[in-house]
Amino acid sequence: MAIKRLSTYCRQSAILCILGLLCACAAPADMVSETPDPGENFSSAQIREFTVDQPFMLSGDYFREKSYNRTLDLREIVSSGKKLETEQEDLKSRVAMLEKELAEKRGNFGPGTIPVSALQPDEVLHPFQVKVGLLIDRKKVSPLHAALLKRAARDAAEQVPVIFIPPGEVVEALSGTDCIRKKDLACVSRALGLYPGVRILILVEGFIVPEQAPGTLSLKLSMADTGLVFRYPGKEIDVPLKREADLAGMVQKIFTALFYEAAGKGRVMPWFCRTFSREKDLWYVNAGRESGLKPGDILDVVPGGKLVKAPTGVPAGWLPGNKKGVVRVERIFGRDAAACSLVEGRGPEPEDILMKGDRPGGPEESGSFSRLSPVHAKE
Repeated sequence: MAIKRLSTYCRQSAILCILGLLCACAAPADMVSETPDPGENFSSAQIREFTVDQPFMLSGDYFREKSYNRTLDLREIVSSGKKLETEQEDLKSRVAMLEKELAEKRGNFGPGTIPVSALQPDEVLHPFQVKVGLLIDRKKVSPLHAALLKRAARDAAEQVPVIFIPPGEVVEALSGTDCIRKKDLACVSRALGLYPGVRILILVEGFIVPEQAPGTLSLKLSMADTGLVFRYPGKEIDVPLKREADLAGMVQKIFTALFYEAAGKGRVMPWFCRTFSREKDLWYVNAGRESGLKPGDILDVVPGGKLVKAPTGVPAGWLPGNKKGVVRVERIFGRDAAACSLVEGRGPEPEDILMKGDRPGGPEESGSFSRLSPVHAKE
């Protein structure tokens, strides 16, 4: 048995020796030849490069078509920052321009010099102010953000010659109607125009606050003129927000600009008020102390007028109809209401408008379509 195992071991050793001699005598592998062998597509040198020198090239991803991002230039980052600063400066300059224009018309007082809320009735710089209401879509704006918008609008209104009607009063005035459910602008205009006498309604339809700063603050809104029963094209306001601490101040600045714009749109049609109730020989109107009315003021009763539109479709002006009567303010009451008595002609109906007469005791007679108030605010 031992002899048999020894014989097998000798035979295997002999085979290994023969193989070793054959390998030693064979020619070395070609790893440098740059000429492909007949019938081959790659040379030995190329195969070595693929498999030994650069093995990652065997991956199929390497040969796929790629799209490369543009190289980021630090100069572009700096210029982008300058662009944001430029946009902010442009917004500030536009607000300042509107403030200056309005200041020139109200006695050259700088913006914020005298808060309108602190003035007495006979000291109001702009004697007949536009009532601007705010309505927030609660389905698209959270309660927290709605409260922020309300506070910012209230603070902004103290620096602009408008009478601010907060969302609560607007909703209360519409609560007895189904105008909001039907999304009926004519219905909303009749209700708010009658009482509390909102002239320009700002509808906030979206408000997006960035999760962290820096980011972009976005406000989606539109404006409606209840006197003209016209809704202006919607707009989206995007403002860069550098710090979270700037949020409240930035929203207030936006509302300041919006209120100046609303005041400009209010000039498309001359100032007016309406009667919302009658008791014997007294007519109660939706304007008083805050609007700038005083006892003894004369109001023309006008049954309606004609809206003139620009080629773009936005209001260009309004022409009043024939005057049908004259009323006089007898006394002021409430936050902003007055009681009037008939001086001549026919008394006002809720659909009529009451326009300020040109002189106490005897307003200037006006024929049909005698006045035109052009647009001052560019859309």
